[in-house]
Amino acid sequence: MATIKDVAARAGVSPSTVSYALSGKRPISDPVRRRIEAAIRELAFTPSALGRGLRQGSSRMIGVVLPQGTGTPDGLAMEFFAAAAAASNRAGYGLCLFTRPAGDEALAGLVRNATVDGLLLMEVLRHDPRVAAMRAAGAPFVLVGRTSDPAGLSLVDFDYEAAALLAFQHLAVLGHRVVGYLDDDSDSGGAEIGFRSFLRRGVERARASLPLTIVPRLVHDDGYAATCALLRAAPALTAIAALCGQTQLGALRALRDHGRSVPADCSLICITTAERASWSTPALSSIDLPLATLGRLSVELLLRQIAAAGPPEQIVLPPALVARETTAPPRQALVGCDVMSCTPKAAG
Repeated sequence: MATIKDVAARAGVSPSTVSYALSGKRPISDPVRRRIEAAIRELAFTPSALGRGLRQGSSRMIGVVLPQGTGTPDGLAMEFFAAAAAASNRAGYGLCLFTRPAGDEALAGLVRNATVDGLLLMEVLRHDPRVAAMRAAGAPFVLVGRTSDPAGLSLVDFDYEAAALLAFQHLAVLGHRVVGYLDDDSDSGGAEIGFRSFLRRGVERARASLPLTIVPRLVHDDGYAATCALLRAAPALTAIAALCGQTQLGALRALRDHGRSVPADCSLICITTAERASWSTPALSSIDLPLATLGRLSVELLLRQIAAAGPPEQIVLPPALVARETTAPPRQALVGCDVMSCTPKAAG
């Protein structure tokens, strides 16, 4: 790949003269400019967007901060990153990933030092120390998630609370009454990640408002061991809600190994992407997680913050359920369930 020094040598000028010709900061004679332009064409030279941005006081880079030790990175995350990178590229920006500890105040220095123009903060904690650091530095940032007090913050999130409630409503409508719940207990450094707290709030709303007995089980792996424990502890359960991480995959294996046909013997509902749900066998009934949309919107929101184009914005995407092949009425439904209210119908 040709460099600015190669162009200078071909044109018979200094690298600084080539730089001035590209930036327009100093006048260059027409003959010299024509030699430089000819050298650029012959060498197929492409000026560095980063270098050009730095000369203009901007790196033209967006940073994504994904703390280590949160248990999130998996194949699903690529949908978010691919969409975020595409949105950045359309705007003439690059995208880079940082895996610093969640409370590292040095993150704000990435913006102050012009390494990036702004940051997307992922795996947001209920009480996230990065927020105070970024605010103090006056650096543009957007949360991909919500804190316990999101007032005045720009953020993009998915409504996990409503998603959890919707999952249990679906099972109640089908006639299920005893439902297992796989509750993710992944390590997040002793602090609670925001989306898990919203999930649990949705589960508590379902417990309080629906004719269900919800049997929870903490998950420390892919859900296999927890599902086996659920089947031993509550053999009468007819459905499982696997709403965190990749627990649905372990749940499917455990149900198969225990001779439970899905959905004939046990229904399974989860929160995952449409792609993963469709590729599974059987195809998973799920609250589809719009990671690509979250990736695109988070970058667009950050670009508006970088341009100081308006006040903070908050976008929370609503859930949508897609009933595929893993949910059905139980073999022996006790009583029908009214679709609108999810209250038991009178037998008659």
